Amino acid sequence: MPLEAFERFAATVFGGGDVEVSLRLEPDDLGRARLTGSCGLRAEIVCSLCGCEVEVPVECALDFRLVASEAQAQTLMPDLETVVASEERVSVVALVEDDLLLSLPEAGCDDRVRCENWCENWAEERPGVASREPERTSPFAVLGNWKPRERDN
Repeated sequence: MPLEAFERFAATVFGGGDVEVSLRLEPDDLGRARLTGSCGLRAEIVCSLCGCEVEVPVECALDFRLVASEAQAQTLMPDLETVVASEERVSVVALVEDDLLLSLPEAGCDDRVRCENWCENWAEERPGVASREPERTSPFAVLGNWKPRERDN
């Protein structure tokens, strides 16, 4: 499916392309509608560590029950994931977009400790961007300015 079909997800990533979606609908052991499958793509996001656009895989596995009402969903949760499909037709986008959004990585670069795009002079090379390491001050530093009052005897 084209990335643009997933309006909310497309707004969080760069580029275009297609989202590979594979779904299977079948009854579970108790006769409930069970949807299984996967979806994914390679997308460009802004790395929260270095601020660069990086390409990352976004993949998610799907396994949930389609139910007709919120009341039915409440009876199955938290043991099973559910999607309320109160209409006869439900779009694929409605079924998988939330899972795609939840599958976006927190940081674009794999190494959270040392990002591949990080450099020693990162703050100087990117004017207006704060340094990755905040300046550390002691919470007791303010006490250095404190002077005891002289007491009247």
